[in-house]
Amino acid sequence: MLEIGIRAAPLLIARLRDLIEYVEGPRVAGDNTVKAFYSQHDPVLAETVSPSETAGDALADCIELLGLMKSEEAVPAIIKSLEIGTQAGREPKPLHEIVALKTIGAPAVPALIDALGRAPVTARKHPYRPGERLIQTRMAFALAEIGDPRAIPALEDLIKLDPRFGRGFVAEAIAKMRREQQSK
Repeated sequence: MLEIGIRAAPLLIARLRDLIEYVEGPRVAGDNTVKAFYSQHDPVLAETVSPSETAGDALADCIELLGLMKSEEAVPAIIKSLEIGTQAGREPKPLHEIVALKTIGAPAVPALIDALGRAPVTARKHPYRPGERLIQTRMAFALAEIGDPRAIPALEDLIKLDPRFGRGFVAEAIAKMRREQQSK
């Protein structure tokens, strides 16, 4: 796909949206989930899918490729994946979505700021899905990684809502963005 270049982005974005919708539905992403998905949507491609490939693998591949292509059009779908993804352990982690958004850079900032503000609405009230704080952490980490000063007000608002954000990477990111802004 990278050899084809940015012309492949619309196809990848469509696949990413389909996979997000498929994974978000009432299914558990098991070993044969992707094969079943492609059997329904693209039978020819279903024959090439490894039986051990999971929906998460396919999502990660699409997201990684779109990030490497720096596809601005993919930002909403990547953010949706970041909002619905399950994650065990400590946050933030270098999720594929965060790496892709960082690679896309400044064009992703407005959509990330909007997603950060939507976190209370988009958070799932399910024991195995991320809650509001987890989504806020993911969005804040992505904004911190990009380092665009336009994110400072949104990150400061996040600290006001939850002072715990002021003790870690959010405060460090704000300070770094301000230093870089002043040095220009």
